[in-house]
Amino acid sequence: MPLARVLVGHTGPIYGTAVSPDGATLASASDDGTVRLWSLAGDVSSIGDPLVSSSNYMASVSFSPDGRYLAAGGGDGGVWIWDMSDRASPRPVLDHRVLGSGAVHNVRYGPDGRTLAVPYDDGSVVLLDTSAPATGRFPDTRIHGHEGGVRTVSFRTDGSVLATASDDRTVRLWDVSEPSAPSPLGEPLTGFGDVAHSVGFNADGTLLAASSDDGVLWLFDTTDPRAPSCSAHRYGHTPAECGACPSCRTAPHLQVRRGTAPRSCGRWTRKPSGSTSSRPH
Repeated sequence: MPLARVLVGHTGPIYGTAVSPDGATLASASDDGTVRLWSLAGDVSSIGDPLVSSSNYMASVSFSPDGRYLAAGGGDGGVWIWDMSDRASPRPVLDHRVLGSGAVHNVRYGPDGRTLAVPYDDGSVVLLDTSAPATGRFPDTRIHGHEGGVRTVSFRTDGSVLATASDDRTVRLWDVSEPSAPSPLGEPLTGFGDVAHSVGFNADGTLLAASSDDGVLWLFDTTDPRAPSCSAHRYGHTPAECGACPSCRTAPHLQVRRGTAPRSCGRWTRKPSGSTSSRPH
């Protein structure tokens, strides 16, 4: 079996991909203004025509946890959702709804599939109620708090907490246990040297990883999301220098170093003893 296969179809850079929960379908979002589907079962191949052909770029795609629906966000602020029951002929249930100003970045379904988080360049995140997509009704609730575009969002596994990363160089945590009434959890996490670009929780929600355009990876202990603490940051950073969280001066610290070579990446292991190790690849 080949180590890689080339999928040809897009005519511009590809900004987002998502694999369906059953592993049978790949969705891709491209600068060429299209979202495409690819079959991963047997011979890898494209499925039908593009789902959308926008005059602006398509930024991201996300499958619902049950694989029934696919959401996409675009550079013109539009959001799309398709019923994927028949993947050879997806049916739109939400067609190009603009919910904020500027581009949509990384749309993400919550773990129960009843909420879709839509981050915007205007610093807001829209929580779209996707509990009854067949009705065509998608009530929305807006989160305000960032002073720059929101790049990425991530739900904790239980769906009660949402993390947001922004151009304003902060990461924020939100209580979304009731999506129609979200509220901030604690103060913004700061200390980033550039745009806070991406966030992601670990499987049990006790650790949040955040990356920045300054090339530094941060790890926050989110066992208590109301009072997160910095559990790891860049090599050479001392507790007294860290401005990310109030408890940082006293909390145990793990040091995470940058990759040793330009454009390198590493696999990081958090050890019970409170240290980290990496394997570059």
